[in-house]
Amino acid sequence: MPFVTVDGLRMHYEWHGRGAGTPVVLVMGLGGDATAWGYQLAALAPAHRCLVLDNRGAGRTEAPDIPYTIAGMARDLLGLLDALEVPRAHVLGASMGGVIAQEAATQAPERIASLQLHCTWAGPDPYFAAVVRSLRMMRLQLGHEGFVRAFLPWVFTPRCYAERLRFIEQVVQAAVTAPHPQPLHGYLRQAEAVLGHDARARLAAIRCPTLVTAGEDDILTPPRFARELAGLIPGARFEVLPAGHGYFWEAPEPFNAACLRFLDGVSAG
Repeated sequence: MPFVTVDGLRMHYEWHGRGAGTPVVLVMGLGGDATAWGYQLAALAPAHRCLVLDNRGAGRTEAPDIPYTIAGMARDLLGLLDALEVPRAHVLGASMGGVIAQEAATQAPERIASLQLHCTWAGPDPYFAAVVRSLRMMRLQLGHEGFVRAFLPWVFTPRCYAERLRFIEQVVQAAVTAPHPQPLHGYLRQAEAVLGHDARARLAAIRCPTLVTAGEDDILTPPRFARELAGLIPGARFEVLPAGHGYFWEAPEPFNAACLRFLDGVSAG
């Protein structure tokens, strides 16, 4: 499996697809790793060279038990691009991956060809901080499977529970049987980093083409967060998709179509 050391951190990454041109980097959210992008790689890799990675604290990347910050995780991402000799990339981030992408774009704007910021936010408010703290308490007090089952109603819509219980159980089983489960301290350190992120004062400096999307039924990061984010980035495009927070799983077809339309438009421009 491919690994590279970035500023002392051993990081796991994978390349998918053989498309020419600027690669697409996919950055997953809190608690997730590169394996969560299966639906997207099936759609994007035929036309684009795609890079997926495990953030610090998750998957096969090391999980040091030290304070994490979103700015530091963005430096991990940029350091990975350096190590792989990728001068410029389209960056697609979901949830926490979206805030990492924002930070990368403010730290190294010349490296980011375009941004896709999905089910994410510019900065916290008291509601969001309370949600993240409640997730930390659940992760501390419940076993792994108990936490997954308690968390998924924040990810999938009532419609999904009514019509696709088998799919939700498959997600549960994939999480609890994952070959590289996230250590408890990795989740807690990532959650601390999430609580410390606020890029609102810096987003006006982003000049690359940007797509911001939200799930119309997202209760974890409601669409108002995405609307605020899109309003702070000059020229950002905003779309609402028919699902909850996990729309890259629950509604992969419209999500993938939005991603591809945006990439096609950036390439054509």
